[in-house]
Amino acid sequence: MITSRQLKQLQRRDERVLSLVIDTYGPWVKAICYQIVAPIAGASAADECVNDVFLRIWTKADTFSGTPDEFRAWVGRMAKHRAIDTYRSYQRQLDREALYDDVPDVARARDEEETIEPYVRALSPTDQRIFRMKYEQGYSNEDIAHALDMTRASIDNRLYRGRQKIAAQLERSESHEQMG
Repeated sequence: MITSRQLKQLQRRDERVLSLVIDTYGPWVKAICYQIVAPIAGASAADECVNDVFLRIWTKADTFSGTPDEFRAWVGRMAKHRAIDTYRSYQRQLDREALYDDVPDVARARDEEETIEPYVRALSPTDQRIFRMKYEQGYSNEDIAHALDMTRASIDNRLYRGRQKIAAQLERSESHEQMG
């Protein structure tokens, strides 16, 4: 536990005390973040959540006005709320992905000669590579992120946007066919 004096130093942005806060509360914050975030988003997202918590503690320390015992509870609330926000963000992302997971199936359901290849080629080169790694080669989002030295969130977003673009192009194509 940190002392009242150390708490005041933290509020004055003393980086040495931040290290002490991380050492003191790190395992506890990590446990909270891992319990809430890791099951849905994985260890790297949970680690990112831990970092976000300590960044928030650093930036909001001057707003805390309480005892060292109350500080521990405040840190716990920060961790819990950040972990829940992260969880919800990933859940929304998964929900959006689920809406567009059937894009390749929609394309297959159309005439046998038609594929989504022209639509994939309309994506940026990086997005094409990500899309092919995911849907042609069967890589997981985590593996793609590692292979391309990108974050998992970036891969998730690029896949989501790519599926959106392809779905929109398929819709336009279908509406043109119905009109013609």
